[in-house]
Amino acid sequence: MNKVVIALCDTEKDNGNLKIRLLKMLKASFPDDKKFTESLMTVDLYHQRNHLAKLALEILEENRTKETIDFEDAQVEHVMPQSLNSEWRLQIANADKVKEQYGGTIGNLTLTKYNQEMSNKLYEEKCDFYKDSNISLTRDIANEYDHCDKEAILDRS
Repeated sequence: MNKVVIALCDTEKDNGNLKIRLLKMLKASFPDDKKFTESLMTVDLYHQRNHLAKLALEILEENRTKETIDFEDAQVEHVMPQSLNSEWRLQIANADKVKEQYGGTIGNLTLTKYNQEMSNKLYEEKCDFYKDSNISLTRDIANEYDHCDKEAILDRS
């Protein structure tokens, strides 16, 4: 927001016409739907500042259900874990590359209050937690995906 305010206050640009400056900024600063959708596939949301991943997941969940959920102690869960063990590497082709490229994207993230219990368990074991979740985003992972790989992460994104 600081950049926006500073740019709007620069009276020497566009002959001091605030309306023109504002219109130029709005056109230049916001991606169109296609660009936004494409960026969701690749942006590492997990490593953005201010817990952006948790905020995005909470907003998605709140817009999917009318039920009120207390997210205070919920944590961001990596479906494909941040630390891959040999079992994960055997189950997914190029697992380390997939994790590096898509591990922090919205398609590999969900919310849970069982993060410590799941840790880096295999996908099938995590699904036992997911299918009983009160969070629809998490529950849907178990219902819609029988495995976790690059294609599943991209599809979920």
